[in-house]
Amino acid sequence: MSRGIQAVERALAVVEFLAGGEILEWKTLEEVARGVGRQAGTPAPLSSCHRILITLVEKGWVEKGPKGWRQNSAGIIRHSEYAQSYLNRKLAEHRGHTND
Repeated sequence: MSRGIQAVERALAVVEFLAGGEILEWKTLEEVARGVGRQAGTPAPLSSCHRILITLVEKGWVEKGPKGWRQNSAGIIRHSEYAQSYLNRKLAEHRGHTND
C-alpha cells in the first residue's frame, strides 16, 4: 500500500474489488480478502475485510446475503452518479479552456 491511511485504502480496495466483478455477483469473505490482498500486494486480514464489509452494508454500498457479499444496486447507482458528476466537471473544464 502507499503512504496513505491503510484502513481507507483497504476499504476502497474492497469497493473496487466488488465493483470489478460481474454485476451483483456474490463474493465470500475469503474471496474479498484474497482480491484485496492481490490489489495491495500484501495479504488482507479476514477480520479487517469483515469490519469493512459490515460498515459498507451499514452505509448502503454493499449487501450481505446467504451467498456472501456484493455491491448492491444503490452502490452501483452511487458509483454511476459520482462518475457522471466527475465527467461533467471535466467536460466543463475542457469547454472553458477551449472557449478562451
